[in-house]
Amino acid sequence: MIILKLVVINGMAYNRKFKNAKTKRGSGGVGVLIKVEVLDNFSVSILDSSVEDILWIKLSHKYDDSNNICFCVCYLPPEGSSRLNDGEKFYNDLLQQVYCYQNEGFVYIGGDVNSRCGSEQDYIQGVDDINDREIIDVSSNKYGDLLIDFLTSCNLCMLNGRADGNNDFTCVSKRGRSVVDYVFAPHEQLDMCTSCDVYLMSNLIVDTGLNFEKSIPDHGPIVWTVNVKKDIACDTSNIGQAPNTDRPRYNLKRFPLNFLNNNKHIQDTIDKIENELVTNKDINSAYTEFVPLIEKEMKDTVPVLKTPTGPSSNKRKKSLFENHIGLKNVPHYGIKCVLKKSSG
Repeated sequence: MIILKLVVINGMAYNRKFKNAKTKRGSGGVGVLIKVEVLDNFSVSILDSSVEDILWIKLSHKYDDSNNICFCVCYLPPEGSSRLNDGEKFYNDLLQQVYCYQNEGFVYIGGDVNSRCGSEQDYIQGVDDINDREIIDVSSNKYGDLLIDFLTSCNLCMLNGRADGNNDFTCVSKRGRSVVDYVFAPHEQLDMCTSCDVYLMSNLIVDTGLNFEKSIPDHGPIVWTVNVKKDIACDTSNIGQAPNTDRPRYNLKRFPLNFLNNNKHIQDTIDKIENELVTNKDINSAYTEFVPLIEKEMKDTVPVLKTPTGPSSNKRKKSLFENHIGLKNVPHYGIKCVLKKSSG
């Protein structure tokens, strides 16, 4: 069970397209609740609800496009469920959506996918530079294999057992204990995830005094904390102006035919790359040898675009924010499953 402290925009975003008329109780489907205070700094929209049990929500920051968040909540019915389900199709659909929306903002995926991975790691060892997760569920199933393939295909990994916090079984029932609920994030966003805690329902009942009219839920919540930005300062004085950077802008329309034609320099670099791959089996070091080669060749052979000068180059365009007051001191919002207001 994924609990999102994210209330509400004209109700609840919900995605369940088909329901069996003979079912005794509501089951399946996914939904997202969003706190009203989130709307102070974010506009919220449904990014994609085309696939049943997969719902993408986009939080677009009102003052800083680099702070957008794309959150996906999903559900894969267990193997043998009365509901028609296809694990391969589910993960293929999810993979295509990740590729489609990975540049829309910070991506997080959470849900109950009924996939048990056993002792399998969720990254490619020797290639991906991330730490191992703490494994507490050593059982595996077919869906678990599909999940590992999905994660390694799109460079996502589990926060369960990897980020700081309490790691525990996510489902506890009369049939046993298992880890089937997860939160996933891209490798490059791991440093932003400061904690991930899994709570057992039995502990929550004792700690909070929760009272359930019928049976106690099998699945407990996962709460994770993410720092998107420590400070968001929207200084409108620079809006519409060219970015101030020392990085040259190359004229790619005049790309030279002799690019990478320095045989000795190229061969030396190739030798270094092969040495890293063969001797150290370190693809990251090989990559660091390759990048300077391209940068040097660009600098030596590709013409640089001239930076425009004069009054027209500094003309500031009309800002969408000019009629607002106090934008230079926008309060900071971090994320806690998915958003919380920081104390700082």
